[in-house]
Amino acid sequence: MRLGRKEAERRGGYTEWAEYLTAWGDGGEPDGSDGSALGPLDPKDFASDTWRRITDRFTDALARRLEGWHKAFAKAAAHAVGDEFEYGRALQQGRDGLIPVLALAGDPRLPEELRTGLTTMVESKISDMQRQLERDIERQRDRGDSARMVETRLRTLRENPLTAVVTGVRAGVVDPRAIPAAGLPTKRVIGR
Repeated sequence: MRLGRKEAERRGGYTEWAEYLTAWGDGGEPDGSDGSALGPLDPKDFASDTWRRITDRFTDALARRLEGWHKAFAKAAAHAVGDEFEYGRALQQGRDGLIPVLALAGDPRLPEELRTGLTTMVESKISDMQRQLERDIERQRDRGDSARMVETRLRTLRENPLTAVVTGVRAGVVDPRAIPAAGLPTKRVIGR
Protein backbone atom coordinates (compact mmCIF):
# COMPACT_ATOMS: atom_id res chain seq x y z
CA MET A 1 0.00 0.00 0.00
CA ARG A 2 1.36 3.38 -0.99
CA LEU A 3 1.62 5.93 1.80
CA GLY A 4 0.19 9.41 1.59
CA ARG A 5 2.60 12.19 0.71
CA LYS A 6 2.95 13.44 4.30
CA GLU A 7 3.57 9.96 5.72
CA ALA A 8 6.20 9.19 3.04
CA GLU A 9 7.96 12.47 3.86
CA ARG A 10 8.08 11.59 7.57
CA ARG A 11 9.69 8.24 6.78
CA GLY A 12 12.55 9.67 4.72
CA GLY A 13 10.73 11.41 1.97
CA TYR A 14 11.52 12.78 -1.38
CA THR A 15 12.16 16.39 -0.36
CA GLU A 16 14.74 15.61 2.32
CA TRP A 17 16.59 13.11 0.16
CA ALA A 18 16.43 15.41 -2.88
CA GLU A 19 17.95 18.32 -0.94
CA TYR A 20 20.63 16.08 0.50
CA LEU A 21 21.51 14.56 -2.89
CA THR A 22 21.73 17.97 -4.55
CA ALA A 23 24.23 19.26 -1.99
CA TRP A 24 26.11 15.94 -1.80
CA GLY A 25 26.47 15.74 -5.59
CA ASP A 26 28.09 19.18 -5.54
CA GLY A 27 30.68 17.89 -3.08
CA GLY A 28 29.14 19.06 0.17
CA GLU A 29 26.70 18.13 2.84
CA PRO A 30 23.58 20.26 3.38
CA ASP A 31 23.78 22.23 6.62
CA GLY A 32 26.69 20.07 7.76
CA SER A 33 24.43 17.01 7.76
CA ASP A 34 25.99 13.67 6.98
CA GLY A 35 22.62 12.35 5.87
CA SER A 36 22.36 9.90 8.74
CA ALA A 37 19.03 11.37 9.87
CA LEU A 38 17.39 10.53 6.55
CA GLY A 39 15.06 7.58 6.69
CA PRO A 40 15.04 4.48 4.51
CA LEU A 41 13.51 4.61 1.05
CA ASP A 42 10.95 2.10 -0.15
CA PRO A 43 9.51 2.27 -3.67
CA LYS A 44 6.13 1.18 -2.28
CA ASP A 45 5.93 4.49 -0.42
CA PHE A 46 5.99 6.54 -3.64
CA ALA A 47 4.11 6.83 -6.89
CA SER A 48 6.09 5.23 -9.73
CA ASP A 49 7.00 8.55 -11.36
CA THR A 50 8.20 9.93 -8.00
CA TRP A 51 10.30 6.83 -7.40
CA ARG A 52 11.81 7.22 -10.86
CA ARG A 53 12.71 10.84 -10.04
CA ILE A 54 14.40 9.89 -6.75
CA THR A 55 16.44 7.16 -8.45
CA ASP A 56 17.41 9.66 -11.16
CA ARG A 57 18.52 12.04 -8.41
CA PHE A 58 20.78 9.35 -6.95
CA THR A 59 22.29 8.64 -10.37
CA ASP A 60 22.77 12.35 -11.05
CA ALA A 61 24.33 13.03 -7.63
CA LEU A 62 26.78 10.15 -8.05
CA ALA A 63 27.70 11.30 -11.57
CA ARG A 64 28.28 14.90 -10.44
CA ARG A 65 30.34 13.80 -7.44
CA LEU A 66 32.45 11.54 -9.67
CA GLU A 67 32.94 14.41 -12.13
CA GLY A 68 34.15 16.68 -9.33
CA TRP A 69 36.37 13.87 -8.05
CA HIS A 70 37.84 13.39 -11.53
CA LYS A 71 38.71 17.08 -11.87
CA ALA A 72 40.44 17.11 -8.46
CA PHE A 73 42.31 13.90 -9.25
CA ALA A 74 43.43 15.16 -12.68
CA LYS A 75 44.77 18.33 -11.06
CA ALA A 76 46.67 16.37 -8.40
CA ALA A 77 48.05 13.93 -10.98
CA ALA A 78 49.17 16.81 -13.22
CA HIS A 79 51.22 18.23 -10.33
CA ALA A 80 52.96 14.87 -10.01
CA VAL A 81 54.70 14.94 -13.40
CA GLY A 82 57.95 13.04 -13.02
CA ASP A 83 57.49 12.43 -9.29
CA GLU A 84 56.29 8.92 -8.51
CA PHE A 85 55.87 9.63 -4.81
CA GLU A 86 53.49 12.51 -5.58
CA TYR A 87 51.66 10.39 -8.16
CA GLY A 88 51.24 7.62 -5.59
CA ARG A 89 49.92 10.19 -3.14
CA ALA A 90 47.45 11.48 -5.77
CA LEU A 91 46.22 7.90 -6.27
CA GLN A 92 45.83 7.43 -2.50
CA GLN A 93 43.90 10.66 -2.15
CA GLY A 94 41.87 9.65 -5.19
CA ARG A 95 40.86 6.41 -3.46
CA ASP A 96 39.96 8.39 -0.33
CA GLY A 97 37.66 10.56 -2.43
CA LEU A 98 35.89 7.52 -3.87
CA ILE A 99 34.85 6.14 -0.47
CA PRO A 100 31.85 8.46 -0.01
CA VAL A 101 30.72 7.70 -3.57
CA LEU A 102 30.73 3.97 -2.91
CA ALA A 103 29.13 4.53 0.49
CA LEU A 104 26.18 6.40 -0.99
CA ALA A 105 25.72 3.87 -3.78
CA GLY A 106 25.64 1.04 -1.25
CA ASP A 107 23.69 2.85 1.47
CA PRO A 108 21.68 0.24 3.43
CA ARG A 109 18.68 2.58 3.57
CA LEU A 110 18.19 2.02 -0.15
CA PRO A 111 16.27 -0.96 -1.48
CA GLU A 112 18.50 -3.85 -2.57
CA GLU A 113 17.71 -3.43 -6.28
CA LEU A 114 18.64 0.27 -6.30
CA ARG A 115 21.72 -0.34 -4.13
CA THR A 116 22.95 -3.07 -6.45
CA GLY A 117 22.38 -0.99 -9.56
CA LEU A 118 24.11 2.11 -8.18
CA THR A 119 27.03 0.13 -6.76
CA THR A 120 27.53 -1.72 -10.03
CA MET A 121 27.48 1.59 -11.92
CA VAL A 122 30.05 3.21 -9.61
CA GLU A 123 32.35 0.17 -9.55
CA SER A 124 32.21 0.04 -13.34
CA LYS A 125 33.16 3.72 -13.59
CA ILE A 126 36.09 3.21 -11.21
CA SER A 127 37.33 0.26 -13.29
CA ASP A 128 36.92 2.34 -16.45
CA MET A 129 38.94 5.17 -14.89
CA GLN A 130 41.74 2.75 -13.96
CA ARG A 131 41.87 1.39 -17.53
CA GLN A 132 41.79 4.92 -18.98
CA LEU A 133 44.70 6.00 -16.79
CA GLU A 134 46.71 3.00 -17.99
CA ARG A 135 45.90 3.81 -21.64
CA ASP A 136 46.86 7.46 -21.13
CA ILE A 137 50.22 6.44 -19.68
CA GLU A 138 50.81 3.98 -22.55
CA ARG A 139 50.17 6.83 -25.02
CA GLN A 140 53.08 8.73 -23.48
CA ARG A 141 55.37 6.10 -24.99
CA ASP A 142 53.83 6.77 -28.41
CA ARG A 143 54.55 10.49 -27.95
CA GLY A 144 58.22 9.69 -27.44
CA ASP A 145 58.47 9.81 -23.66
CA SER A 146 61.16 7.70 -22.03
CA ALA A 147 60.25 4.00 -21.87
CA ARG A 148 61.69 3.86 -18.36
CA MET A 149 59.53 6.78 -17.22
CA VAL A 150 56.43 5.20 -18.77
CA GLU A 151 57.13 1.81 -17.14
CA THR A 152 57.78 3.45 -13.78
CA ARG A 153 54.51 5.39 -13.97
CA LEU A 154 52.57 2.28 -15.02
CA ARG A 155 54.10 0.33 -12.14
CA THR A 156 53.11 3.07 -9.68
CA LEU A 157 49.56 3.06 -11.03
CA ARG A 158 49.26 -0.71 -10.96
CA GLU A 159 50.70 -0.96 -7.44
CA ASN A 160 48.30 1.75 -6.23
CA PRO A 161 45.14 1.04 -8.24
CA LEU A 162 42.01 3.11 -7.84
CA THR A 163 40.12 -0.18 -7.93
CA ALA A 164 41.60 -1.16 -4.55
CA VAL A 165 38.96 1.03 -2.92
CA VAL A 166 36.21 -1.22 -4.33
CA THR A 167 37.82 -4.27 -2.75
CA GLY A 168 38.25 -2.41 0.52
CA VAL A 169 34.68 -1.18 0.71
CA ARG A 170 33.36 -4.66 -0.12
CA ALA A 171 35.47 -6.06 2.72
CA GLY A 172 34.22 -3.40 5.12
CA VAL A 173 37.52 -1.51 5.22
CA VAL A 174 36.76 2.16 5.70
CA ASP A 175 40.30 3.48 5.26
CA PRO A 176 41.71 2.60 1.82
CA ARG A 177 45.25 3.12 3.12
CA ALA A 178 44.75 -0.17 4.96
CA ILE A 179 44.31 -2.01 1.66
CA PRO A 180 47.59 -3.51 0.46
CA ALA A 181 47.82 -2.97 -3.28
CA ALA A 182 47.60 -6.43 -4.86
CA GLY A 183 49.55 -7.97 -1.97
CA LEU A 184 52.66 -5.94 -2.75
CA PRO A 185 54.69 -4.01 -0.20
CA THR A 186 53.07 -0.71 0.71
CA LYS A 187 56.39 1.18 0.69
CA ARG A 188 58.81 1.27 -2.16
CA VAL A 189 61.92 3.29 -2.90
CA ILE A 190 62.01 4.46 -6.48
CA GLY A 191 65.40 5.25 -7.92
CA ARG A 192 65.96 7.99 -10.41
